[in-house]
Amino acid sequence: MRQTLLICGALLLCALAPAILSAQQAEMNLSNPKVFVNMNRGPVRFTHKYHMALDNGNCLVCHHRFVKGKNVLAVEDVRNIKEGDTSLQCATCHARPGDLQRVFHLQCISCHEASSRNGAVNPPRACGECHAAGR
Repeated sequence: MRQTLLICGALLLCALAPAILSAQQAEMNLSNPKVFVNMNRGPVRFTHKYHMALDNGNCLVCHHRFVKGKNVLAVEDVRNIKEGDTSLQCATCHARPGDLQRVFHLQCISCHEASSRNGAVNPPRACGECHAAGR
């Protein structure tokens, strides 16, 4: 069950709905010193457009709101968010020091590893392939 949730969460991080691309930054740097406690490496450049194409724009692969172990977030909730709305930003819920860093590593790395195993894509798996050089 836990592995399934991790894979689902990872896939969620890898794909976002085309309908929200205009509401989300096309490309962003994942970097927040308040929640990333170990910033040995530079930020990760994340592109919504690329990642959402990997899973046919299924927003719920990344975005979630768990209640009793079930994602109760609806696709419409994600598609209807407006620019600047923090309700579905990862750091809104994963705000404790180190929490967001652990979540991203779990979701991103497990998704990249699963994608590599199934041969769909050859995603980066080494730290320096996602993180910008330096700080």
